[in-house]
Amino acid sequence: MIYEATKPWTAYSSDEYRQEYYRVNYELVFEELSKMKEKNISIQILENLLKDKVRAFQHKNIVQSEKFSELLNNALSNYLKGMLTNEEVIQELLKLASEIKETEEKGNDLGLSVEEKAFYDALTRPQAVKDVYENDELVEMTKELTETLRKNRTIDWQHKESARAGMRKLVKRLLKKYNYPPEEAQYAMDIVLKQCEEWSDDDDYTTEFAIASSPVLTDVKDDAEMVAHIETLMAMTNGTSILHIIQSCQERFNEKYPAMIGKQREWFNVIGEYVKSRTKRYDLQTDEVFHLAAEDSAE
Repeated sequence: MIYEATKPWTAYSSDEYRQEYYRVNYELVFEELSKMKEKNISIQILENLLKDKVRAFQHKNIVQSEKFSELLNNALSNYLKGMLTNEEVIQELLKLASEIKETEEKGNDLGLSVEEKAFYDALTRPQAVKDVYENDELVEMTKELTETLRKNRTIDWQHKESARAGMRKLVKRLLKKYNYPPEEAQYAMDIVLKQCEEWSDDDDYTTEFAIASSPVLTDVKDDAEMVAHIETLMAMTNGTSILHIIQSCQERFNEKYPAMIGKQREWFNVIGEYVKSRTKRYDLQTDEVFHLAAEDSAE
């Protein structure tokens, strides 16, 4: 099992990598939680997981964050009022989890980055806007808006009134260029600038976009130094785990792959894939201790 039903959820809060396991494998977690006999505990854990997901969206996408927060609060409110049974609220929460995942993937379908998708959602929230423009036009407007703001965004701009006024003027000018409905322009401008402020206050976001052009590790086999390091760890007499290997590789190779800093999902995927393939143990759990035999190390 990936959790202990008798342990309170907060007991895991200080364990960064176990929390990361929940985040990366949350579909598996949700599936197991839906089968728990202790339905009240299952609901509590689902609630906390989804609140974490919604909070993460606050930085990435305000519009979607507000939408998911409302759906989550409605489901929990109806449950507390006795309008939903334990089984029904669990299904509602699982449905919301699936919707969040679909939303995370939709930006790629549109050919938009995370940053662009947030602006796209801000511009297209009013139904009147969707009725006026073709989707290609909206994508074009979004990309130009993103590029314009990225070029003109300065350090601490959100704390300087003159800089804020300049950013507002840029957004207003671009909306006018595309004949954006005047009655919706103020809302769009407010959300776009609020989203920019979220990113400016988010160190992880700032780092991510500042180093977007740096190398990304996609296959451990492409890095002979990392392969040698992992092989050494797997041959340790006392054993190791995928979690331990990931932590060690991050400490050793973060400077080499700055684009991977803070991207736990990518570290888990690429290292986990290599270790499982190398050990031929495809069911190896993330925190399971194992030891690569000497004869296997020699392969």
